[in-house]
Amino acid sequence: MVTSNLNLNLIIGNKVIEIRPAGINKGIAANIFLKEKNYDFIFAVGDDTTDEDLFRDLPENAITIKVGIGKSFAKYSVESYLKVRKLLNALVTSE
Repeated sequence: MVTSNLNLNLIIGNKVIEIRPAGINKGIAANIFLKEKNYDFIFAVGDDTTDEDLFRDLPENAITIKVGIGKSFAKYSVESYLKVRKLLNALVTSE
């Protein structure tokens, strides 16, 4: 396997294959980025098992949404991306 000598992990998700350094995931990467600046609003949406680390590791005040059914570390879930689009539109157009 290509990753065996490179200290990489191969993660197979829903219509996605992630190759990432061992010990690194979306949650760790996001928190490194978030430490650079104090953000007052953090919003994360995902539909894959590869997003669960992100949902789990984001700060408590983050809004996390899983698209689809099933268990998740996300605080909220919606059935489809159509619902996400409606939510985003409502956020943008609200006063």
